[in-house]
Amino acid sequence: MAEKFSTLMPDTVIGQASPGVSAMMGEHLVMLSVEQGAYFDLNPTAKLIWESLASPRTMHELCMIIHEEYEVSEQDCKDSVERFVLELHKENMVSLQDLTTQAIETSQA
Repeated sequence: MAEKFSTLMPDTVIGQASPGVSAMMGEHLVMLSVEQGAYFDLNPTAKLIWESLASPRTMHELCMIIHEEYEVSEQDCKDSVERFVLELHKENMVSLQDLTTQAIETSQA
């Protein structure tokens, strides 16, 4: 069973778990998760987040990409990105790896 996340740390690594099937419809990216039997209609901001996760990135890196692209406060950016990433994780579209927890567990071993 996947680890349940309620908040993401800056060093949490996020990556696409399954690219699924996708197609552009205007400015939106429509994705189909065959595994989940669901589709997602991503606006341009969500599309940028998804495309940025083609290679695993930390939460901090992802927020910096979005913050540089849009005029939004760092806190609003973090809150919005985190909410979207957690929704993708709930749908098994992204994987999350908490390096802080792993580092603590490794140092205690």
